[in-house]
Amino acid sequence: MNAGTILLVAILCITAIPAGTLAENYMGGEIVLGGGAPGGTIHVTEIPTTAARTTAAPVAAATGSVSIQTSPEGATVYIDGVRQGISPAVIPGLSPGAHTILLKKDGYSDLSVTAPVTGGQTKELVLVMTKLSTAGAAMVPTPAPPTRKTPGFEVLSGIAALCSVIVAKKAFR
Repeated sequence: MNAGTILLVAILCITAIPAGTLAENYMGGEIVLGGGAPGGTIHVTEIPTTAARTTAAPVAAATGSVSIQTSPEGATVYIDGVRQGISPAVIPGLSPGAHTILLKKDGYSDLSVTAPVTGGQTKELVLVMTKLSTAGAAMVPTPAPPTRKTPGFEVLSGIAALCSVIVAKKAFR
């Protein structure tokens, strides 16, 4: 097997598996890739490492989270007066109950809302900030465009990589 085929198999493996899923979902065993030619099979097995794995401590179910998306992005997020980050952001570890969320961004009016947090759940917030006019008065806000994720992109890239491997394998014979 030549270097071109090995490179294409590596690309297939990288694009077909979404980041972070291999280590958590790998159940052991052997992966065999190849065709009918003698010596044309690649065997991939798990290689033990001595590197320590670190995992984030799970947040207790007694707390909840707030997911904040803003239009425009890049607003500084304060929860109960404490700076928590820049939008878009997910803020975990909040106690159940009402929390005051304050957004600040240069050129926009500050926006303050109260959001109820439930333990073990994430409260989704999509907030539109009002742009200041040159005189300092607030202008009419523009609604945030809806966000949609296209499902199955990983599958499509995996299929494309697999087709590339098949074409390359036929071309290098």
